[in-house]
Amino acid sequence: MSTRSIPLRVLVVDDDRVITDTLVTILSARRYRVRAAYSAEDAIAEAAQFMPDALITDIVMPGKDGNELAAYFAEHHPACKVMLMSDGLSGGGPQLLKSVRRILDFLGAFGVS
Repeated sequence: MSTRSIPLRVLVVDDDRVITDTLVTILSARRYRVRAAYSAEDAIAEAAQFMPDALITDIVMPGKDGNELAAYFAEHHPACKVMLMSDGLSGGGPQLLKSVRRILDFLGAFGVS
């Protein structure tokens, strides 16, 4: 498995600040370079500066939803890998752990050291 010497840049998007901030904390502890956005509109603005390698976004959000955000990224940031999620983190307990594991597996596919 190859490894990257530069930390992966990850943009986390969810209108639930607790979920977003929790993911940012977990991923930062794993040495990813992480930024948070609390709406699709904020994510678009943040991506222009941050140029993420990966986007992790909630599907259900006010305004533009995660599907619309993913379509925007496909057009404007085609190298960015996108993971859509929905309600996997809000339940807590085993569902939370399962969702975090899926996110880490998704990011691990990039071969980050």
